[in-house]
Amino acid sequence: MKAILLYNRIKATKVGHNLTKAMNLTKNLPFHIELSSRSRSFLNHLSEYGEFRYIDVPYHVEGFVLVDLDLLVWELRRYCQVLDVFGKVLPPAEQAQLNTAKEKLSRSSSEPKHKFRLTGGILEKMLDEKSHPSRSALTWNNLVYGVRTRSSVRVKQHLHAQNPLLYMYPEMLDELLKYVFIPDRLADGYRAHLANIKANPSSRP
Repeated sequence: MKAILLYNRIKATKVGHNLTKAMNLTKNLPFHIELSSRSRSFLNHLSEYGEFRYIDVPYHVEGFVLVDLDLLVWELRRYCQVLDVFGKVLPPAEQAQLNTAKEKLSRSSSEPKHKFRLTGGILEKMLDEKSHPSRSALTWNNLVYGVRTRSSVRVKQHLHAQNPLLYMYPEMLDELLKYVFIPDRLADGYRAHLANIKANPSSRP
């Protein structure tokens, strides 16, 4: 999403790793990013739990998450290319390339997903080179990246959840702050969590 914003001259200097901020900025693009309801749901899950990447907060992952990830990457990646030259007059060959890119994008939602190609894309290189060492890993059980249309793949349903130690023992917050960086918002949340435990001991995880 940062690349999409950059290619379209949308300022995103304060996005960091916040997917919600990035997605909100895409509303300023000269085109609409089409995402399926499944991808939007997965993106919301990543936005909710992905801000803290070091097991700072309790999290859970369930379902067919690799399938969801493949689909979200495919749907977003379609727009990760130059689609506007901001008034610049291009040579005929370059203008033809731009027109072709726009045409491919417009058809991408109705055509088989494996047929969509970004010009010069590294994933496309993996797909086109049968001897590429990463090709089998990319195409294995992948509904969207491959060489043929697949209506289904066989995968296991995934379930994983974890509580960080700080959530289970918030008493150690002040000691930890002496040695490691913990964002103020997170520290405030754990102080509130500790206050709630003191007021209601039975609420301890």
